[in-house]
Amino acid sequence: MHKYITKIALCSSVLLLSACSSFTTDSSQSPATVATSGNADIQALIKKAEALPSFEYIHNNTQYIAYLNGQPELIKVTNGTENKLFFYKGSKVSVIQNNQEVYHINGQNNQQQDLVVEAAKLQKMFGPNSADKGASNVKTGGDAKLNYLCITKIQQVAQTKRVFRSSANAANSNSRLTADVRLNGNQFYKMDCQLSGERVAKLSLIKK
Repeated sequence: MHKYITKIALCSSVLLLSACSSFTTDSSQSPATVATSGNADIQALIKKAEALPSFEYIHNNTQYIAYLNGQPELIKVTNGTENKLFFYKGSKVSVIQNNQEVYHINGQNNQQQDLVVEAAKLQKMFGPNSADKGASNVKTGGDAKLNYLCITKIQQVAQTKRVFRSSANAANSNSRLTADVRLNGNQFYKMDCQLSGERVAKLSLIKK
């Protein structure tokens, strides 16, 4: 009888340990991650915007591409694996895609306030400036006009009036300006500025 009771107790202990082991293993598994896909309408919006004239701006490791219909309709921002799309309607952001997350913005939607603030800043950086609007009225020579358009565009995207070109045009062209520039007195960059007609189509500022 004593042996029988001991055997039952031993079996019960084994079953209890097995159950505990099974429970511990299950709880250690990481939960499944759920990827949020972009809105199906995004591709249609991109296709429509990409038919417009564009302006590409590279600042160190960040690339911006603005598609312009007077005002920006789409601004793409890429930095490494980070990708953002800002869609505008009537000069105001309407849709934002942050990597794979899509947000439809309206007056009552304040949940993505940081992105909305960023969108407003980008709209100011890439909207038309005084040089874009009056380039045809500039009657100076080709090099002076190129310099005027490029420096004015730098002032706009960098949000500063303190831009000083400190070297000659290495590109030796009336439609492309490559030179050293200094911003705000202490920020030194290599500039590459390219025109398309009478507007800046590409601009890069790479820190020296």
